Amino acid sequence: FNSSRLATAPLSGWKVPYDGPVDPGFHIAVDRKASANEKRLKAEAEAKQHKEVDRAMGQIRQVLGKLKRATAENLEQLEEELKTVMEKELAACGPHQSKLKEDCGKAVEQAKTRLVQLKEAKAKAEPLMKELASKIATAEAAIATLQKKVEKGALEKAEVAIKACSQLIIDEGQVLSVGEGHVENMKRVQ
Repeated sequence: FNSSRLATAPLSGWKVPYDGPVDPGFHIAVDRKASANEKRLKAEAEAKQHKEVDRAMGQIRQVLGKLKRATAENLEQLEEELKTVMEKELAACGPHQSKLKEDCGKAVEQAKTRLVQLKEAKAKAEPLMKELASKIATAEAAIATLQKKVEKGALEKAEVAIKACSQLIIDEGQVLSVGEGHVENMKRVQ
């Protein structure tokens, strides 16, 4: 028996037997080796737990990465894959569970929003692409007609002169942009 009220056992001052006098020859020794071993085992257990958390989070984040590249054709499949991996791995994510749930919800919503925006953009682009194709065909026909009417040597001279103008604009465009008549000259080269 020891009357000390310390959180850990004192090393000396023990009564043997418990109701006898303090025995000066009775001492408790701390097994530092056991303490170091306990620390090592605890550190190993923590490292193993961290590794498992990282593995589980990696599995979930892998599916989240796929969601960023989702198409209309595979969105449902990826949502199901995310649901499956969340059911399997979320519990192993420890303190990161709520953040991962939130990230997963956001990722699904962002994928759906992106696909809706892409569909709208394609719908807007389709008539413009048809208009552009029509204008290109008209321009190509006009060029073909012009090429038939223009002497071959004159056409080559014109192409060389246009390339020289274009090259000057490419090389010195920044300087030219501050000069007077810049906009008019640019329109003439086009």
